[in-house]
This record gives sequence, structure tokens and C-alpha cells, in this order.
Amino acid sequence: MFVTRVHQGGQIYLVLMESFYDQKTGKHKKRIIKRFGNIKKISPEQEASLREQYREARDNLPQAKVQETLQQLKVATAASTSNHGFVPKLKLAHLMLRPLWEDELQLDYHLHNLAKRHGIGYDPAAIASFLTTIKMVQPTSHLKAAHRQTNRYLGNAMGGASLDDVYRCLGFLAEHQESIMRHVAHRIRTLHPGSIQLFFYDCTNCYFETPHSDKEWAEIRAYRWLRRVLRARLGPEISAKYTDSQLDEALNTEEYRCVLDEIRKQCSTPFRMRGHQKEMRYDLPMVYVALVIDEHGLPLDFQCYPGNSSEQKTMVESIRKLKEKYDFKHAVLVADNGLNSTANLRMLLSEGLGFSVAQSVYTLPRDCIDAHLRDLKAFSPIPGEPELRYKLVPYEKTSYIRDEATGEREKVSVSCHLLLTYSEERRQHDLAVLNRHIEQARRYIQEAASALNAAPGSHQFCVADCNDGEIRYTGLNYALIEKYRRLAGFSGVLFQEPPDFKDSFEPGYVASLYHKLVRIEECFRIMKNNFEIRPMYVWTEPHIKGHVLLCVLALLQLRLLQQRMEEKQTPLNINDLCAELSDLEIGVVPTAGNDYCVLNLGYFADEPDTLTADASTKSDDSHTDTSKDKLIAALGYEPLPLLGTLSSLRNHLHLRQLELTSCQKSRIDNLATIKMEFQ
Repeated sequence: MFVTRVHQGGQIYLVLMESFYDQKTGKHKKRIIKRFGNIKKISPEQEASLREQYREARDNLPQAKVQETLQQLKVATAASTSNHGFVPKLKLAHLMLRPLWEDELQLDYHLHNLAKRHGIGYDPAAIASFLTTIKMVQPTSHLKAAHRQTNRYLGNAMGGASLDDVYRCLGFLAEHQESIMRHVAHRIRTLHPGSIQLFFYDCTNCYFETPHSDKEWAEIRAYRWLRRVLRARLGPEISAKYTDSQLDEALNTEEYRCVLDEIRKQCSTPFRMRGHQKEMRYDLPMVYVALVIDEHGLPLDFQCYPGNSSEQKTMVESIRKLKEKYDFKHAVLVADNGLNSTANLRMLLSEGLGFSVAQSVYTLPRDCIDAHLRDLKAFSPIPGEPELRYKLVPYEKTSYIRDEATGEREKVSVSCHLLLTYSEERRQHDLAVLNRHIEQARRYIQEAASALNAAPGSHQFCVADCNDGEIRYTGLNYALIEKYRRLAGFSGVLFQEPPDFKDSFEPGYVASLYHKLVRIEECFRIMKNNFEIRPMYVWTEPHIKGHVLLCVLALLQLRLLQQRMEEKQTPLNINDLCAELSDLEIGVVPTAGNDYCVLNLGYFADEPDTLTADASTKSDDSHTDTSKDKLIAALGYEPLPLLGTLSSLRNHLHLRQLELTSCQKSRIDNLATIKMEFQ
């Protein structure tokens, strides 16, 4: 019920109006239940008092009515069998995250404009918003998201999209990846004004649950097609006498080999390929994902590359595309030692960027080790970190780059600074790791293990011998072991200030930069563990890129939500944040008036699907603030009331419309046996 003004007969009247469900038309309508009189005879103070009075009556149900309703629920649930009396639950996370998706990032507006511009028949904004929520709340494949998850989230979460629309949306997102990330870049600059001074870059790989790479699949499909052609030429009677293997032998002729070569040329560039697997899944194809984040942990950009790409060679394209989206002035890139090639460092300086990249002391030239890593007395303590000692030396990184056009090798070098650090705590850690590798290497030698079965890391400390075409380990590499013992506790960082940068970096600042690289590793860990970015179940290049884009957008929303929680002095880690989002649920119960009662399940014990025996003792007053309430407050909402209707929930979440789908109504009516009068 609400107080409003109506125009009748040229006059304005103040009335009390309510919404009701018309069973004949199946629609919600409004009706006047009380008239207060002509507005001219009512003072502004009286009108304000009436509005406040009925607003409280609408938002806060009488305590006696709440207790009566809950008692009905308790009795009905206790009397039901194990398969009946359930209070069906629907998740709210996709609705609760709207302030981030629509207001802060304004992705709803941008995707609607893209869809309108390209004449898209489905709603990519609704699909993308829901799929990013799925990544955070209940990660699953896109197939399951389309078939099952939409019935577990309140309302029409994906706008009635079909499974085909979901896959079309993935391709649409991949096609407009640059436009979407450019829009995200603009929004991040709006949320965090000022130019970016520090960003982190790293690569990971994601594997697929398929035994064949794209190149192998193309070969398989080509042979399948040629076998069909050959069987058609032979006729059904003759072709029935030959197996596929026999036909493959017949295809091994000059005529068919030329056809196979032509088919291979027409195939697109393979994307899912085998390469250096960081997760040791060498039996599966993969793709590379390059990610860039800022110092706040917000993802700035990403790129996907074929699985057989070189990790070092992907940086050039990624950084240049990043510069098109952001205004970098005196920015510094932080990366791991797998990306510190001379070509990459030259590229960064030519783009006007500084760098701070890890440098393994084990790969330093021997003269550098002898000159700078022999005497600890030359190392000075870093201010503020007395356990960490440093030495700063000039360094020239040199390597040979092969010219792709001529094939000739060219010697190139980059002048920079080398920060060497030493820590006794790190020394103990390095020695412990070394001892484990030596023990593992001794086991390989005792078992005469094949080099193909050795674990990475330990095998480098073994001496191998080749007998009868098989490589086996025969002894320990004592020279290498001694080198690792001598250099235990040391680490290195190559750095260079951006060109035209007037100040010099302090050693403590440089040392702290590499420690911050853990943030991007945490981002990859979130996408792999929380979002289940891999194994991937999509297989075309556009769908793969669309899938990764959804994971990046989900990560961005989680980071923004984390910042909001920190501003409210209620920080939560990512795992707890995802768990709280997943627990944002309501119970929906049909009422006798063909309407639905909404229960805030956060007030009840954590039972699977039913109310507990002490449910009738719960009330708004007895509920204490929880992390879930703080999460809701961080998203800009008031705490959800204990009891309400779909209409009141719609108003509470500031939605234009909120209705149950036909599948949800059917599920609720079938599961719930509780029928109660609720007004």
C-alpha cells in the first residue's frame, strides 16, 4: 500500500492505493482502498505524515503477523514428508551485482549500444551479466548455465536467451573485445583518476579436455571427408568391404596428398595447441592468456594466444594494445623473469615505459657472479627492512636476435640496473628446496629412471647417459649443486626508470615491486580455482576469447566489490566473498491469493532446503548484522526484510520489473506444500 495523488473531475485527491494480482487477466493492477480528501484541504505536513505512516506499514509488517506466518511455515514444514514441504530457494546475486555492472562499469549501456548498432536479436548484456555472475557464484559450463542455472536464479536472468544465443554471445563478445576493454579502461580511469604509474604483466596457460590439438582435428576431419569421397566413388557394395584403416592407406597417394595439402592451407590458424605447460598437462592442448593488472589489482587488459606461442614474444603485442587504451606517462611494468628477454626490454623503453623484472642469479654471467656475489660485506641493509641486504650494480643485458627477413643473428643489448639482494630467510628456503631436489634426483639414479619420467626441477641435478636409444640418469651433477648452494639466498631484479624520468628509483622501492607481483598471480589463481577458467569446454577461437573475457569481467567486479568492502571497514577475501554471494538466497512460497511470499533465508539456520524448528522465533529485531548484511550494504542496498512479496522485493532492489518465469513457478508449486494467506 502507498499514498499517492490522483486526478478526478478536474480535482486532485489524496488516496491510499494498493497493488493486487488479477487472476482473470494474470496481471498486477492497482486499486483505491481509502480516500483522504481533496488535496486543497490537506496540509503538506498532514500529507507527509500519511505517506510516512503507510510507508512504515508497507515496509515493516506487524510483528504479530510475522510470528503468525512463520508459525504456519513451521507447522506445515514439520508435518510434511521428506520430499515435500521444501521452501524453494532462488539466488539473488545476479540482481545484487547490478550496481557494479550497470552503474560503475556501465557495461549494460555499452553492450546494448553495440547490439543495437549491429542488429543483434538477443540481449548480450543480460547474457554476459548472468554468465559473469555464474563465474563468481557457481562456476559451470555454458551448456549447464543455459539449461539449468537460469531456473535457480530469481526472475528471467538471461532475458529468455537460448543455448544458441549463449554461444552467439560468446562470439559477439570476442568480436568486440577491444571495444569492451576500451570502455572498461575508460570506466577504471573514471573510478581511479590519474595516469597509471605501475602495472603488472604475466602469462598463464589454460588446457582443454580434448586429446587432439586444432591441427590434429583438422587432419582428422580432412581424412573423414576424403573417406566419404572415396566410398562414394567406389560405390556402396565395394566400399563396404574396406575398413577406415584400409581406406587411409589408399589415400596415401599423390592425388589425395595434394588434396590434403590444399585442405590444410584452407584451415584457419590453429589455436588450441600443445606447448610449455605450467600445470604439467602435456597430454592436452592449451591456449596462452596474457593479463595486465594495475596496482589496485584491477584487470586492465588481456590477450589470448595459441598454445604453442612463445611466452616472451606475446608481450610486444599485448603492451602495444594496452597503450592504445590507456594514457601511460612514466609508467613502470613489473614482470617475472620468464619475460625479461632483451627484445622485450628494448620494446618497453622504446614505448616510453620503465621496467622492473626478475632476474635469476643462476643465469647471470660467471664474471658478474664472481665480481658481485662473493663478498656479503659489500651489501647494505635496505631502510625499513634490516633482514634484507642489497647491492646495486650497472648491468648490460645482451642477447642475439634473429632477423625474420634475412635469417641472420644480430647482437643487441640493453643498459639497465641490476639490484642484487640477500636474505638469510631466503637462503634457508633455497637450501631446503635444493635438498628436496637432490633427494629426488638420488631416487631417479637408484631406480635407473628414464629421463622422460623425471619431474621438472630435480632432473637438472642429474647426469644422463644414453644407452640403446633411451636416456637414463646415472649420477649427480655436483658442480651444479655446488653453484646452487653458493648462490642460495641471493636474488636479482633488473630495472630501469622510464625515459625522461627525472628521479631515480630507491632500492627499497624496486625490491618491493617484485613482491607485489603476487597480485597478478593471485588473479590467475582466482580465475582458475574460483571461476574454473580451465579446463575449457568451448573449442572455437571466438568462443574461447569470449569465455576468457567473461572471467576477466567477473574478476573486475570482484575486485571493485572488495574495494567497497574495504571502504566499509569490513574486508573479505575472495573465497569468502564468492561464498557470501552464493548464499544470497530467498525462499519463495505460493500463497492462497495466487501470489508469492518471499522469505529472507539469511535469518534461518543453514539447512539445505527447509526451515528449522526454531524458525518461528526469528524476527527482524532478533537478527544481528552478518558479513552478508555488510556485503549487501556495500552494494548500496538496505538489509533484506524477513518477510515480503515479490513487489516489495522489486522495490527494495530498485528494479523496474521482477517476475518469476514459468519454469520457476512450476518448480515452486510442485515443491512447496505451504499455502498461506499473506497480504
